[in-house]
Amino acid sequence: KIMASTLKVDNIIATDGTTAPITLSGDAATLGSAVTFPTDHIIQVVNATITNKLSSSTKVTSSTAVCDVRDQITITSGNAVLVHWAAFLYAVNNSNALIKASIRLGTTDSNSGTDLVVSKTGTTSGDAYTQTSLWAYDTSPGSTTPDYVMMVERLSGNTNGVYLNSHTTTDLYCYLFEVQQ
Repeated sequence: KIMASTLKVDNIIATDGTTAPITLSGDAATLGSAVTFPTDHIIQVVNATITNKLSSSTKVTSSTAVCDVRDQITITSGNAVLVHWAAFLYAVNNSNALIKASIRLGTTDSNSGTDLVVSKTGTTSGDAYTQTSLWAYDTSPGSTTPDYVMMVERLSGNTNGVYLNSHTTTDLYCYLFEVQQ
């Protein structure tokens, strides 16, 4: 037979007499700095503010930074960042409409890094409208406040140009997740 019971305590102390990593106060528990989260545990999530958005009327033909997120997340050194970025892109057809989108470390001012992830989409007939969704796992951000940039380019000389079609928060957004390593 299982009996329901209540354990009431106002302090937890380790067996060696040191302070435990959990502090209790009323109905709240606080984890101390000595608590270690398991590998691959998400520590924090940031709905990033996207800046330096390229005008939706600006045509892109070569690799171009179309927007970035700067100083949006501060992570513990050694942790990773999972990046989710979505953008509504438009490619104008000559004989095809092909788009390449990618995420890099950096900003619209400095984006010489390598692509963390690449998405390629489009059509060989007509114009292409696409809600592109990119996920990148950055295992070595190189900084505790990493910046990320979205790059866009046409995939073919037969594509007239590519545009960042919308700046609305439902079409253009970025989430940054700090991940324990």
